[in-house]
Amino acid sequence: MSNKEYKTSEYVVAFIDILGSSDAIKKDADNSLNVVHRAYEKAIEEYEGLFENISGHRIKKPISKIFSDNIVVAIQYSQEKYKRSAFLATAMISAMIQIEFLNHGWLTRGGIAAGSFFCDEIMVWGKALVSAYELENKVAVYPRVVIDPDLIRQLNLALADKDDNAKQWIRQDRDGLFYIEYLSNYLKNLEIFIISEIERVDENIVENVKSIKVCQKWIWLGSYLNERLAEIIKESSENNGKTNEEQRD
Repeated sequence: MSNKEYKTSEYVVAFIDILGSSDAIKKDADNSLNVVHRAYEKAIEEYEGLFENISGHRIKKPISKIFSDNIVVAIQYSQEKYKRSAFLATAMISAMIQIEFLNHGWLTRGGIAAGSFFCDEIMVWGKALVSAYELENKVAVYPRVVIDPDLIRQLNLALADKDDNAKQWIRQDRDGLFYIEYLSNYLKNLEIFIISEIERVDENIVENVKSIKVCQKWIWLGSYLNERLAEIIKESSENNGKTNEEQRD
C-alpha cells in the first residue's frame, strides 16, 4: 500500500448522462457500446480540430472518464485568470458530445461546475464533480447541459458581449438557467441538420406517447430546435438584406 498523499486541483468539470442508455444496453449491449464509443471519439476529434484554432488558452488537455451511461470531462486551470479558457474548452467538448450523440438519436443531459477535482486510473473525486452531478441529476431535467449559476457569475458570462468566444456557447432558458448552446454556428449545414432533427423529434414523440417523462424531453428539444431554426432564418434574411443594400450602393 502506498503512503502517497493525494490532492485535488482546480478544474472545470462536466458531468453528462446519456439518456435512455440502460434500455439500449438491455436491448443490444454490443451495438450500444459501439454507438457510445464512436460518438465520444468523434466528439473529442471535433473538439481538438476546433479548439486548436483558438490561441492564447493556457490550459491542459481534457481528462475524461466514461462509466456506464455517464461521461465526465474535466479541464484543469492553473490560475484563476485561466478559468474562462477552461470553461470555454469544457463547453466546446460538451457541445460536441451532445451533437454526436444526437446524430445517433440519443439525448444527453448534464451539468458544468468549477472547483476542486481529482482523477486518476482508480477514481474521480471532488466538489466540482458533485456540483456538476447535482446539476445534471436535480436541475437540468431536459436534454441540456446546465451551467452552475455561480460559474456564470464568476465569469460574467451573462454580461458577455457577442464578440466574446464564450458567448456563442451559452444560452439562457425560460427558467433563467444557462445551458450549453450546442447548435452553434461552428456546425456545417446547421439549418439542414436542425430540420432533420425536428423530424426525429416528431417521430420520437409519437413513439413514446405513453411515456410522459420521455415525451417531455423530446418536446423540449423540439422547442429548442425550432427556436434556433427561426434565428438562423432571421439572420440569413438580415444578411441578404444587407448584401442587397450594398449592391444598390
